[in-house]
Parts: sequence; structure tokens; C-alpha cells
Amino acid sequence: MTSLLDFRWYLKWLAYQVRNLPDSFMELIKDHDNLAPTDFGTDTLYRIFISVNRFVRELPNPSIDEIIQHLQEELIFDPVDDVATSTPAQRLLVFAVLGWQTMLYLPSFNTCPLS
Repeated sequence: MTSLLDFRWYLKWLAYQVRNLPDSFMELIKDHDNLAPTDFGTDTLYRIFISVNRFVRELPNPSIDEIIQHLQEELIFDPVDDVATSTPAQRLLVFAVLGWQTMLYLPSFNTCPLS
């Protein structure tokens, strides 16, 4: 009676979403040189996705800034002198990951300036 859920569709959908990331996000993905057009399996991208998921589940109602700070502390994003400092690309990437994980919204890129 037990059936396994097939999430291959989600991985394909997620790979499609990653392909649509603006070029400016590639600097956030440290191993972007190895990123194939349909690959979600790069180390940094995978770590961002998993780290955001774990942090959101462990901390009640974290803000995007708190998630970015966590990613900086985990050395997933480059650390900065002031942990409250984040780039618009970091904010949008975290926002996108949250949308992809919850599937409550689909982020739109290149529709307005990052600032």
C-alpha cells in the first residue's frame, strides 16, 4: 500500500528555474564555472538550497536578512565586515529559493532594477 512519491518533476522544474537566474547571480554561486545549463547539483547552489530550508525550519519566522546572515556565517555567501550588509542579488536569490521551496510564488527576474 505504500507508494513512493516521484519528485523527478520537481528537480526538472527547479533546474529550469535556475537556468532563468540573471547573470548577476552567478557571482554568488562560487562554482558557477562548472554549472551546466540544466544542473542544480553544483555544490554552492545545493548548499544554499539546503541551508535556507534547514534555517527556516529551525528558526520561527526568520527574515530574509537573517537568512542571508546565516548563509554568510556558514561561508556559503562571501562574508562581509558588517553582517547586516547584503547585496540586492543575495536578497533576491534567497527570496527566489523560498518561493521555489514553498511553491507559493514564482519569482520574476529582470522586471525591475535590483536596487
